[in-house]
Amino acid sequence: MAIQAVNSAAGFDAGWWLDWAEGIAPGAAPAARRCPVGDLRAMRLAPRLEGQMNVPATYALSETTVEVQAATLELRFCGAGFDCNQFEGDGLLVVAVPPAPARAAASLSLAFDRPVRGLGAYVAAGSTQPGSGAGFTARLWVRTGPSGRFVLAASRRGTSGAHGVFDTPPGVLRGAPFLGAISDADDIQAARFELLPASGVRVGQLALSHLHALS
Repeated sequence: MAIQAVNSAAGFDAGWWLDWAEGIAPGAAPAARRCPVGDLRAMRLAPRLEGQMNVPATYALSETTVEVQAATLELRFCGAGFDCNQFEGDGLLVVAVPPAPARAAASLSLAFDRPVRGLGAYVAAGSTQPGSGAGFTARLWVRTGPSGRFVLAASRRGTSGAHGVFDTPPGVLRGAPFLGAISDADDIQAARFELLPASGVRVGQLALSHLHALS
């Protein structure tokens, strides 16, 4: 088993992606989208409602079922009501950062009923009171095999920033790092994204963008 870090969504151009805000009827298990990611707002056939989500949250696809676990979980839309350095209208899975002085990381876990070869997402610092320049460290851990341990696949620093609109250059994602991992086999069974604020910095939430994957 060998895991390679991927620092750009372009590394998943040959794969599929999942919009957290796309509603999926129970038992439908549609195929994941494989076209290039565009303006998600225009693509959604059945948008989910913003707000608290049941845990675990399950997304059933024909490729695999993605189960989301977190202590608390919300679906939010990037924009004026929830500013973070993603694109306006992006559907985001949001987990609260533990209150200071715990210095614990906010975390969100994904499990796949059929293992994938790779996955990745942008990790942003979200807030209902937008601010820019708040530093954090984002980490991605992956587990291969039913009894394997989580291993650190990628770690990158980021800073909070204001949201952008889809037709502007990729630089609008200023400070929101992309964390991805690809295995040499279809054996990634689970992943965990984490956000740890820098010392003395206030960051409200981990906001995870749509999932990129290879299987």
